[in-house]
Parts: sequence; structure tokens; C-alpha cells
Amino acid sequence: MIFGVRTTTSREIEVANCIVCHHRLRKYGPDCSSISVFNWNNSYGFTHELLNEYTSLFTSTIVPFSSFVTSRHRAYADSLSPLLFCSTETFTCVWFAFTELQALDSGMRCISCGEHPEIVIADGVSIAYSSSKFIQGLLPPSAMSATSPVNRTVIPGSSDSRKAISDRKLRREMQGLVTAPSRLTGFSLSSDSIPELSSLVSYYLSLPVKSRLCVAVCELLLQVCLFRCWSFVGLVVNCYFVL
Repeated sequence: MIFGVRTTTSREIEVANCIVCHHRLRKYGPDCSSISVFNWNNSYGFTHELLNEYTSLFTSTIVPFSSFVTSRHRAYADSLSPLLFCSTETFTCVWFAFTELQALDSGMRCISCGEHPEIVIADGVSIAYSSSKFIQGLLPPSAMSATSPVNRTVIPGSSDSRKAISDRKLRREMQGLVTAPSRLTGFSLSSDSIPELSSLVSYYLSLPVKSRLCVAVCELLLQVCLFRCWSFVGLVVNCYFVL
């Protein structure tokens, strides 16, 4: 049975006994890649069109396996398929086996480290795991252990020193400015140590209240109060004025 995008197709293939173990239940069959079919176990096949469709959805939107399988079940029912689509567990195993044979490359590379950096920091969110996985020793990526690597060359320093605006009083003044329910008149910074910040505040106060640009600049000022790297903030501010 060959699972396609909307229906199944029944075809006959020739199989032979395994020449290594000589077990009557272990047989090998054709690869079928030349006809765009992934031979899963000599009984079920999956078209490349179906598997590539999920790859396209997986890499462009947030589509879990269960949602994709549900959509295929509905499509099969509409097409009056002689056999319903496979289960989520089966499709998950098939898709991972299929992608393992693919040469996937995102084209991303670091300008300093090249195509395959030794260390990659990715943004992600770990919310929860299925209760059935707890017994397998599954831990979140942030879990620490006695064997976790330690970088002893980094000295964190104080919290204020790592802020984009290290002056706590100035930072509170900025937060009060952008979070005030109404526009503060006669506002001035208590320090001129950051000229870019003074220019941005003056520009913000000159904009019409509640205009789209005023709201955008207000949000930028709020983010500046939270940033930890002023060199990056200065770049953002300069680019903002250019735009």
C-alpha cells in the first residue's frame, strides 16, 4: 500500500529472503526511490510528494506531526480512500527515516566560524514533555549536571554594569518616561553620558502623542532600558534615525 497526499494505491513488489540472516520473515525489496516512493517496510510505501509536503510545512510554519496526520485523515476520507492514513507514530518514524537520507542544508553559516561552528546558540522554548517520556530520563536542554562544561574565563560582573544604561537613576527616569500614562512635559535627562539616548528622547518628545511613530519610538526606548549591550543599542538607534 502506497500512501499518497490524498489516497492510497495498491501495488505489487517483488521481495526476497534476507541473504544475511536467512530468516523467512526478514525480506528485502526494491528501493523505489526512482519512482518517487519511499519503501518503509515492503508493505507500506510513502510518496516523496507526501513526505516533502510535511518537510515544507515543518520548515516554514509550526505544524506538529499530529496536526498533519489529522489533515491527511480528513483528505483521505474526502477522497474515499480504500485505506485510511497511518497513525501519528508510524508517520513520525517514516518521516525521520526519510529525512535521514536527505542532504538538507539551510545555507546558514557564520562569517567567522564557517559552515559548521562547534558551538551554536539557538532560540527556543521548552514548555513541557509528555508524561510518557518522564520515565526515559528526558531532561530539558537547560538542565545542569556534574559533567556540564564550565566557562571560567567569563566574569559576569554586577547587574547594573551589564545593562545598556548602567546608571540606575537614569534607567529609572527612562522607564518612568515611557510608562507614564500621559506625556511628561519638561522632561530632561539627569546625565549626558549617552548622547544618542538624549537625541532619541528629544525626538520622542517632539512626536504627536499616540501617533504610530510615537508608539514605535516609545517601544524602542523601553527596549533600550532592557538591553545589555549599548554598542548594539547605539547601532539600533542610528539605524532607526536613518530609516
